[in-house]
Amino acid sequence: MPQNRFRLPASESSVAVARRLAVAQLGTWLGELDPDDRAVIELLVSELVTNAVRYGKAETTTVELIGTEDGTVVLTVEDANPTEPQQREPEAEDEGGRGLLLVDALALRRGSIRLNSGKKTWVEVQLAKESATRLRALAVPRPATNSLPGPADPPDRLPSQLLDHRIRALRPRPGVGDLGGHLPPLGRYRCKAWVATARATTAGGRP
Repeated sequence: MPQNRFRLPASESSVAVARRLAVAQLGTWLGELDPDDRAVIELLVSELVTNAVRYGKAETTTVELIGTEDGTVVLTVEDANPTEPQQREPEAEDEGGRGLLLVDALALRRGSIRLNSGKKTWVEVQLAKESATRLRALAVPRPATNSLPGPADPPDRLPSQLLDHRIRALRPRPGVGDLGGHLPPLGRYRCKAWVATARATTAGGRP
């Protein structure tokens, strides 16, 4: 499965850097991105990295992108604060406090996992049909040609199986440990009003 991770300083300037790196990585995997996919990824990276920078209690934050065999992208952000993100109840005149509402509108699923060093917040994004097809082709393991496993090969799990295990661990399973996943109430991100609002927000002063 395709994956990449990068570590950034926990500063406001890293939000824009994380957006650029995430979009560039998806472009490497998929070629030209669907405009809606790009807008959604940029906004989700912005929200998660901004929260990690502001409340993560660490000098750095780690961002990871993983492509799955389902044609979805799992975005994770690690920080040193074990407290799960909490949805605020903003007043009508408040400028902030709507980050998780936006995440719920754009992501297929979201959740968080406690770590010894803090937590990992994750979201899963459903890509447009053509992008999802290309990603599935990359994510499905291909058998090696003209080669057979040798005595030194691990007898248990292959790397692709280990990564598949990690993906499954990120997805919501009721009542399992510290996993706080759920299905957002608004479903997939193809809500044009939310995407339009999201783009306006990004154009209106994001770092």
